[in-house]
Amino acid sequence: MNDIALWFEQFREKYIMGPLARFSLPGDLLDLIFLTALFYWIYTFIKNRRAGKLAIGVGLVFVAYGVSDIFDMQSFHMIISAIMSAGVVLVVIIFQPELRDVLEKIGSTPFGFRVLGEKEQAEVTNTINAVVEAAIEIAQTDSDGALIVIEGTTKLGEYVDKGHRLDAQVSTPLLKNIFVNRSPLHDGAVIISDNRIAAAGCKLPLTNNEEGISHLGTRHRAAVGITEYCNDCVVVVVSEERHRISIANSGFIRLDYNKNVADLKAEESVKVIRNALRQDLFHLLTNINADEAIRIAERKAEKERKKAQKRDIRRQLQADQQLKRRAPRSVKSDEDQPANTAK
Repeated sequence: MNDIALWFEQFREKYIMGPLARFSLPGDLLDLIFLTALFYWIYTFIKNRRAGKLAIGVGLVFVAYGVSDIFDMQSFHMIISAIMSAGVVLVVIIFQPELRDVLEKIGSTPFGFRVLGEKEQAEVTNTINAVVEAAIEIAQTDSDGALIVIEGTTKLGEYVDKGHRLDAQVSTPLLKNIFVNRSPLHDGAVIISDNRIAAAGCKLPLTNNEEGISHLGTRHRAAVGITEYCNDCVVVVVSEERHRISIANSGFIRLDYNKNVADLKAEESVKVIRNALRQDLFHLLTNINADEAIRIAERKAEKERKKAQKRDIRRQLQADQQLKRRAPRSVKSDEDQPANTAK
């Protein structure tokens, strides 16, 4: 017990009282704020991933190392020390998928922060509206399904190359025609890149994680699989058999937008489903909600309207000035006409 009390006393002096005595503004305060933000971001990143359980396991290894050191458990401490000595290599191997996701996220949009200009915001709005309407109308059919991938900042060129390149404007009729049952391209995925349909009939990797989706088909497995590979893309799935609309992102899939085709018959339920789909897609693709996106689009439309009014006023002023310049010439010509007649 004396050893435990001594260890806690040393810990308090070294890690609590000592740093507090040396605390200074503003450097240490900023350091504390940034560290808090970093640890919170790491927590939110791994809490819903398989890495969450692995992180708990790593933490328990550290606890075991401390306990074996305090109680002088020589054999156990030797084994834990051997594990700790290879800890860096083990962490890289165990957390390889998560480390790749972190580096991709930092390299593309630091800490998930993404800023869209008004023009790009309007294009994203049009893309989302077209995808949502197409998903609802496809789900209302008897035998059609869909798999639509909306690319984030991480490019999916290798999957685009495996499909049939289109480079077409995103529209509801085109998406519906691509996924008509037994059409040449209906069995693969559509990939939307830079708010254009880059390719159709694309083959996507299937997930190896059976947890929660073992009862689902190939489309849903492919949707989860591509979001495990590229965690900032968003996939809209329409089930061909159950007529259910789902959205996949970061290795997870939401299945409860509608239960079956009956939910898509009533106008009120369709409106609820449409709003839910739009809200989630806007949030996942732009980090803002649909209402804010609508306000941005309205502000852009208002600016364009004012610019058009200014152009019309400027053209009218130019036309009036031209008329004024021509008017004296016409008057002079009228005065000269009688004189010429008298001669």
